[in-house]
Amino acid sequence: MLVIYGPHASGKTALLRAIAGLDEAKNSNGIKVFLDGRSIDSILRKTGHSSVIYIDASMIDSIGIFKVKEATKALSRFNIRNLTEQAFDIIKLLNLQPLFDNPNKPLASFSSSQRASFLVLLALVKPSKIMIFDGIFDHLDDERLCGLVNILRDSISDKLVIISTRHERRFLHFADHFVALKDGKIVFEGDPRDYVMVSR
Repeated sequence: MLVIYGPHASGKTALLRAIAGLDEAKNSNGIKVFLDGRSIDSILRKTGHSSVIYIDASMIDSIGIFKVKEATKALSRFNIRNLTEQAFDIIKLLNLQPLFDNPNKPLASFSSSQRASFLVLLALVKPSKIMIFDGIFDHLDDERLCGLVNILRDSISDKLVIISTRHERRFLHFADHFVALKDGKIVFEGDPRDYVMVSR
């Protein structure tokens, strides 16, 4: 679990969209994005864009126009009736049953934290190698955040999860690896415990 921290306009979204293959991964200086020593371009060519899931905070509002059943179909292509046992466990833990009890209800009628949790559920049930959550967890209270991170930890043995945030302290103890950005540059990269010592 990789946490990328930085204030507003520090470059988090530009970096994550490049990793997801949504934006050109090069800048005017010819710098490229690498994961585990391999160019992200070569990874995406080999695995396809479907192996990367990218969810950002703007989607919390934008999915509000959909009904629950429309959103599940549009965003993850699975049928509500065919959810796996693991997905039902997630629904219970995240208190998302009210959404699925009302499949014809617009998502806008549910709270922003429920919509954020719903997006995470859709990401978890889709096959992928890399899951990117860009700022979406900043909209959750501490209790729901802890629940989601625990679910992610239980579900990602073979996946890379990247979380970006503007709130470093909330995420330090969740991270296996921590990156801090400022003005588009990496100012720290490594063990989150070392970051705590450096930032004192």
